[in-house]
Amino acid sequence: MTRTDTGDDPTVILPAVGGSTAPGGGPAAAGAGLGGAARQGFANLVGVGIAAVAGFGLNIVITRGWSVRDAGMFFAATSAFMIAVSAARLGTDVGTVYFVSRQRTLGQRDRIRGTILAGLLPVLAVGALLAGVGWLAAPALARLTMPEAGPGAVTALRILLAFVPLAALSDYALAACRGFGQMRPLLTVERLGRTLIQFVAVAVAAWLGLSATRALPLAWAVPTCSPPPSRWPGWAGSSGVPSARWPGRCRRPNWPGRSGGSPGPGP
Repeated sequence: MTRTDTGDDPTVILPAVGGSTAPGGGPAAAGAGLGGAARQGFANLVGVGIAAVAGFGLNIVITRGWSVRDAGMFFAATSAFMIAVSAARLGTDVGTVYFVSRQRTLGQRDRIRGTILAGLLPVLAVGALLAGVGWLAAPALARLTMPEAGPGAVTALRILLAFVPLAALSDYALAACRGFGQMRPLLTVERLGRTLIQFVAVAVAAWLGLSATRALPLAWAVPTCSPPPSRWPGWAGSSGVPSARWPGRCRRPNWPGRSGGSPGPGP
C-alpha cells in the first residue's frame, strides 16, 4: 500500500495486511508451516501412546520378574533417581527452550552457543555433585526409605545415582533441540528409543533371572542417559562426545527471514 504525504519523503511503503514481504512468505508458506506442525503433533501423539504402553508393560515385567520386596525396592530407588535428575536440571531445560527460540526469532545466532553452554555447565556440575553425595548417603537413604530391603538397596541406589549427570545432560540436550524447533529427537530418543530399550533390556534381565540390585538398575538406567545417535546434527559420531558445532547445527534448515535454505549470517 502506498501513502502520499506532503513532507520531505512523499512516499511511504507499508506492507499489505495479511501479506508478507519476506521471500517465501505468503499463504503457501503458512500452509506448509501448519502442515508440518500437524504432522509433528500427530507423530508426538503416537510416540506418547507407544511410550505409555511400553511403560505399563515395563512395570508388569518388573513386578512379575522379581519378588514383591525387590520390585518395591527398585521403584523406590528409581524415584530417588528421578528426583535427583530433576534437581540437576535446575529448570535449565525450560529456560533453554525459551531463550534459544527467542534468539532464533531475533536472528541473534551469535548468542545461542553461549546460552546453551550457560545452562550445560551447571547441569553437569550439579549432576556430578548429586551423584557423589548420593553415593556417600546411600546407606542412610536406604535405611530411611527402604528399611526392609536389606543391603541390596544401597547397591541399587548407588548404581542409579551414578547415572544422574548423564541423564540430566541427555534431557538438557533434548530441550535444546526443542528450542531449535526440532521435535524428532524428542520423539525418537525419549518417546520411543528410551522406553522401548528399557523394556527390552529389563525383559531380558528378568528372563535370565538376573539380580534386582545390579542388573535391573543397569538395564533401566543406561537407556535414560544414552547419547543421541551419531546422525543427530552436531553429534561427533560414535565417540559420544558433543561436537563444538552442535549448538549451531541442531536446527531447522530455514531460519526466520531466510529463503530457500540459504546460509544465514554467521556468528
